Amino acid sequence: MIFKSDLLLIRCLLFLSFSFSQINTEKMRNNEKKIGFSNNLKFEFGYEKSKEKIFNNDINYRLDYNFNNTLRSFFIFNYENSFRNAENKKDVYLNRGFGHLRLTKSLVKNFDAETFLQIGFNEFLDIKNRKLGGSGLRLKIMDQKAGILFLGFGLMKENEKYNPSLIPYESLFRSTNYLNLRLYLTSNIYYETIGYVQPSLENFNDFRILIDNNIDFQFTDNFNLTINIHYRYDNEPHGDMIKTYFQIKNGFELSF
Repeated sequence: MIFKSDLLLIRCLLFLSFSFSQINTEKMRNNEKKIGFSNNLKFEFGYEKSKEKIFNNDINYRLDYNFNNTLRSFFIFNYENSFRNAENKKDVYLNRGFGHLRLTKSLVKNFDAETFLQIGFNEFLDIKNRKLGGSGLRLKIMDQKAGILFLGFGLMKENEKYNPSLIPYESLFRSTNYLNLRLYLTSNIYYETIGYVQPSLENFNDFRILIDNNIDFQFTDNFNLTINIHYRYDNEPHGDMIKTYFQIKNGFELSF
């Protein structure tokens, strides 16, 4: 259960998240190791800033299946509906979503191999559809009572089809690399930061940086409150997209 000191920290972090007002599947992992199926349902409400102000809400469903202690899989479905408020323009609704399938195999202690497939779309970034597939390796560098640290690196093929722009279609190989640090602040609260770097192998000036910061408050074994601040930088965005945007979300999570 969460105590008074935890509730005070929750109020402070909620205030800060509103004051500071590429898809990161790493933050959506389930560390549950029991054999068989498990489910997770998450609802989030947020605000993001790029060329325009966007108010959004989304639903995220994750289905995990652990075949045994060394072979695990999960499928994620995400759909987000956004309301765009732009100066001198008509207010419109935007949608985005994706499906992601991943298979993880433990090779030796603290060292995993992974393969994944993903398909999605993003009207906010003028991406009509995005398909990718790849594989990589994941290493657990630290596993202490205070926290855990993972390093991941791999290769993926990315195909993106855009809404009308100067470059309607793009297909290339990217290196995908990340660090994932999780710190346990109390028995009920943890902080997680995840950073991705994804350069094109054909043009190293074409790279993306993604940073996610998450705070998770566990009220019960099956109910969590979450706060997420997301930053994305694309050094060579398509069309008239700008290079940076950030997003703030607050939500709750159900596990069953």
